Parts: sequence; C-alpha cells; structure tokens
Amino acid sequence: MTDFKDKITVLLSEPEGAANLGYIARIMANTGFSRLELTGILSGREQTASIYAVHASRILDTAVKNLSFQELTSKADVVIGFSPRNPWDNGLSLPYEKLAETVKSEISSGKTIGLLFGNEANGLSNEQLAVCRYRVALPTEAECPSMNLSHAVLVVLWELRLALKDTAAETAEPDFASVSQKQIFKEKFSELLELSGYLNGQNNDVKLMEVSMMFDSKEWSEREMNLLTSVTGKLLREIKALKK
Repeated sequence: MTDFKDKITVLLSEPEGAANLGYIARIMANTGFSRLELTGILSGREQTASIYAVHASRILDTAVKNLSFQELTSKADVVIGFSPRNPWDNGLSLPYEKLAETVKSEISSGKTIGLLFGNEANGLSNEQLAVCRYRVALPTEAECPSMNLSHAVLVVLWELRLALKDTAAETAEPDFASVSQKQIFKEKFSELLELSGYLNGQNNDVKLMEVSMMFDSKEWSEREMNLLTSVTGKLLREIKALKK
C-alpha cells in the first residue's frame, strides 16, 4: 500500500525569500507533506528560514538543492505548474476543482507528482510552464490574481490534504516512459531537427519548446518511447554519415 503524500514533491523554482521558504516548510509539516526541492540562491539552511519554519526545520534539513530548472523538474513523472496565466489553449489547463482527483489518479497509475511553483517576483515563465503536464490557476479575485508564494503552497497542499487524508492505495506497475527516457529522446530529436535544417535560426527556442510540449503532453509507453528513440537515433546516424 502506498501513502499518496510520499509520491508528491513540492518544487520551488528560485524562491527569493528565506522567510517564505521557512513558511513553506511549516505549511508542509502542518499538512503532512515532507518532500521539498528547490533551485536558486537559497539552500534552506538560512537562519531566517529556520526561524520561520519553527517546528519544521527537518523539512529544510532534508530539502534537495538542484543546480538547474531541468534538474528540478526531471525527477517527477508528472509536473503540475501553478500560475494565473494560461499561455496556450492546448487542453493542459487543469481546473483547480479537479486537482486532487487528477493527482490521485496519476499516483494510482504508478506516477510521482511534482508541484511546481515559481518565485515571488516573476512566477513561472512560458518556458517553465512548457514542461508541465498540467497547468493550474488558483482561484482568486480577478482584481488580485497573483498570490504570495507561501500562500499558494498552502492553498494547494491544504486541498490535497483534505482529499487524500488517510488515503492509501495499491499503485499500478508503471508501464509508461520515465522522465529520463523522454529527455533522452527529446535531446536526440532536437539534434535531428538541427542537423536536418529545420532549426534555421528563426524562433528556434519557440520551436523546441513546442516540440517538448507535444511529447510531454502525451503518456508514452516504454515501448513507444524506445521505438521513437531508436528511429531518431538511426536517422541521426544516417544524416551524420551523409554530411561527412
């Protein structure tokens, strides 16, 4: 049997306030979550963070510091990004009311969840939102859509705590492509696009972001992803041979 909370990690992209970080650790302890990872200038060991964490310093002590955004988001099978903005009408916007149900369903199918929050000043950029399987806008008044970072974390974790309290379930044996498998394929595919001339110097970042979204938005089986990677690798070898 699996405790759903053990499958959920709070991901903070470059948080700026040590006090906010301490508040988030305290919120996590209050709601029964313990897995925290972050990027940026803070480590979680700051005195101010410890002061505001109060009884939850253990969460800061075990927080994982990542060197990049890619590393931060590469370990969760499903990344859910929280932002008042919805840059694309591609069906990946998840209503807040369906958040808990979706998280429960994904965990039951064998996946791990990363709850991604941007920093206090800028939130999540389009490039960062592009890696998210789902995007969620938290319910706020239209006149004031932006929420303090620690408050946003509280709203999300409290909702999940209420929905998943005392919930345990047998998780299915994973039959889907892992995050690392997807990343390997996308790197090969990006190289193929560059060698083929598709990336001609105009809007390359946007094109790559759209390609990444296309593959991240679908659940691929291991067999499908291995086949795509194999075909892409073969095409790469042939193009490289022709260019010699």
